[in-house]
Amino acid sequence: MTIHTSICRFLPVFMVLLTSFVHASEETALSAKSLIKQELLLNNLITHLHFLKLDFQNATPREKLLETLPQLNQRLRALPSTSTHLESRQLLTSIHARWPLIYKHLQWLIQLQPEEKVPKLHLLTQALAKLDRQLLVLRQLSMAQAPGGYQNIRYAEHALMMQKLAREYIRLNTLPASPSASQQQQLQNMVSQFEQRMDTLKQDFQKHPHARAATRKAHMAWQFIAHSVRRYPTQPVPAMVAYYSDEVVGQLFSMTYFLH
Repeated sequence: MTIHTSICRFLPVFMVLLTSFVHASEETALSAKSLIKQELLLNNLITHLHFLKLDFQNATPREKLLETLPQLNQRLRALPSTSTHLESRQLLTSIHARWPLIYKHLQWLIQLQPEEKVPKLHLLTQALAKLDRQLLVLRQLSMAQAPGGYQNIRYAEHALMMQKLAREYIRLNTLPASPSASQQQQLQNMVSQFEQRMDTLKQDFQKHPHARAATRKAHMAWQFIAHSVRRYPTQPVPAMVAYYSDEVVGQLFSMTYFLH
């Protein structure tokens, strides 16, 4: 079975996450659920940015960036410019100050022709990683200020775990030298944590038809890449990881809409 045929067996569920943003008005801009959507979009963007660096002539990561960047830009610009909480206010000020420059750099990158020389992306990926940490802290502050009622966030957090695992796997493939033993171990620790959470979800929702179906589909998509990820750096398959991680993320995130 070819990679293309295997991929086509799945619906592009990650698009559910993207198109769900039309309902953003139903959430406050700084709610945990709203912020974790931005974290998912940002990490998806970083994943495909690493993929583009790995294979600059490949149209797929460029298409994914074109798909994700406008959505992320819309949501980051919609964040409030201030907050009554000091640390949140400082984070918001920093995000609003730095994001326009990052956005322009990403637009320039996407518009480069495939035959052009791959630009250096180290500073850009560093800036995006810092933004990711800022969004995480902002979400943690939001949850600390309004504790309770975050049962469905754990499914989104599991989806984010998958997205960050894929991001790290593809990043390691872009390194000029073989990954160190500690880097390989860190990746395997992420795999173990993800699979433990997956097993817990399967047990928790055996009797819930919608959740059971979503968990089963996520597990099926994960199985397409699990063996290869566990064996890394032997026979790396970054393209497959990029594709199937999107399916896993979409299925897991879909659970937030019918589980509360």
